[in-house]
Amino acid sequence: MEKVDFGWFDVDNDDRQKIEEGIWVPCRLCQKAFRRVRLTLRYCAECKTAFCEGEHGSFAQKRGVCVQCGPKAATK
Repeated sequence: MEKVDFGWFDVDNDDRQKIEEGIWVPCRLCQKAFRRVRLTLRYCAECKTAFCEGEHGSFAQKRGVCVQCGPKAATK
């Protein structure tokens, strides 16, 4: 049986820690914006929150960058 944590994001026990222990967590963007649970084993290297594969970030293995932290706006 897979380990799953359906709780909200906890700054004291971030998604990176959980995912690296093999615990599935909800995509935090889906959880906030759509109030839906979509489990993932991917996390953002910058903010340490979980995100959906492909839709809410890009990744390499378990770590990547979510759309909130992703490519910054071009500067003049």
